[in-house]
Amino acid sequence: LGDVDASERILSILSNVVSVAEGRKAIRIVPDAFPTLIDVLNWTDSPGCQEIVLYILMVIIHKSYGDRLVMIEAGIASSLLELTLLGSTLAQKRASRILECLRVEKGKQVSGGLGSGLSAPLCGPSPTHQTEELLEGRMIC
Repeated sequence: LGDVDASERILSILSNVVSVAEGRKAIRIVPDAFPTLIDVLNWTDSPGCQEIVLYILMVIIHKSYGDRLVMIEAGIASSLLELTLLGSTLAQKRASRILECLRVEKGKQVSGGLGSGLSAPLCGPSPTHQTEELLEGRMIC
C-alpha cells in the first residue's frame, strides 16, 4: 500500500475484524495474510502502521493459538526483535508482549512432551480486564 494514511485506515478496520472469531477465521484462510502483516512490521517510515499491525497480531496470537506456528514460519520473530529495539515506545511494548507469548507457547510445547500436568493455558487474558488491556496495548501472558 502506497499511502500511509490509507494504510492506517485499512489496518484500523482490520483490527476491528480480528476482534471476532469469524474475522480471524477469514484472515487465516487468506494465503498471504500473515506474511503481509509481518511485512508491515518492517515499514520503518510508518510507526502508526507498525503499531496497528502489532495490535492485530497480538489479538490473533492471543485468541488463535494455532496461528502462532504460522506466524513463526512466516518470520515474525526477527521483525519483533527489531521492533523491541528500534520501534516506537508502544511498538516496543507490543512486540515484547508478542515475543513473550510466543516464548511461553514454545516452553509449553517442550514441557508438554514431558508429561506436564498443566491444565490452564500459559498465555491468556485476565477476563475482567481483557478489553481495557487490549485497548491500552497491554496483554497478559
